[in-house]
Amino acid sequence: MNADRPSGMQRPNGEVRALSKPARRPPKRGASVPGSLVTENLGSDVPARELTPKVRAALEHLQGEVDRLRQDLAAAHQRLEYLQCLSDLDPLVPLINRRAFMRELKRFIGLAQRYGNAGSLVFFDVDDLKSINDVEGHGAGDAALISVASALLDHVRGSDIVGRLGGDEFSVILVRSTPETAEDTAARLAEQIRDTKFDWKGRRLGVTVSYGVHPILPGQHEDEALHSADIAMYRRKRATA
Repeated sequence: MNADRPSGMQRPNGEVRALSKPARRPPKRGASVPGSLVTENLGSDVPARELTPKVRAALEHLQGEVDRLRQDLAAAHQRLEYLQCLSDLDPLVPLINRRAFMRELKRFIGLAQRYGNAGSLVFFDVDDLKSINDVEGHGAGDAALISVASALLDHVRGSDIVGRLGGDEFSVILVRSTPETAEDTAARLAEQIRDTKFDWKGRRLGVTVSYGVHPILPGQHEDEALHSADIAMYRRKRATA
C-alpha cells in the first residue's frame, strides 16, 4: 500500500472518498450542554461545576420563574379565548348575539363573492311579544324568546347560522339555499315556532313569528342585506295582517 495515498476508499474513476469523520462542530450559542446551565445574560453555556451553589440556586430559581410565567401566559391565552366566546353569546338565549352574527354574515358574503356560494338570509320578528310581557310579565316574555331560539336551533342544518339580533328579532343564514328553497325553509321554521309550546305557571303558551327572506348577494354590505330581509318581513306582516 502506498504510504503517500490518503486514507480512504478509491472509486473506479480514481476519486478518493475520505472515510475520516468530519470535525465536530462546537455547540451553538445558547444550546444546552449536559452538565451545564444556560444563562441568557452570559450568552453561552456555563458548566455547572464552575458555578457556586448560590449562583446555581439563583439560576434554578430564575428558570422556575420563567416556566411559571410561560404557564401563566398560556392560561391567559385560554382565558382570552373563553372571554371571546362569551362576548359572542346572547345573554338570554343559546345563540350568538348581533355583533357576532353580523361578523358571520360579512364573512359569508365574502365567501359568496369569492366562490359563488349561494345563500339566503331570513329575518324573524316575534309577534305581540309586548302583550305577553304586559299580561304575563317579562319572565314569560323571556321564556317565549328562549322557546323561539330552541325551535330555530332544533330545525336548522348544522351549517346554518342562527343569531338573536336583539329584543324580539332573530335571523338565520341559510347556507347554499336559493330564494325559493329559503322561502320554504322560512315557512317551515315559522310553523315549528308556532307549534313549540313553553310552560309558564302551569300553562302551555306559544308564540308566532313573521319572517322575511332576502338572497345574500356577492359584494353586498351586511347591513344592507339585513335591512332588506327586515323590509321583506314587514311587507309580509302587512300583507297578512
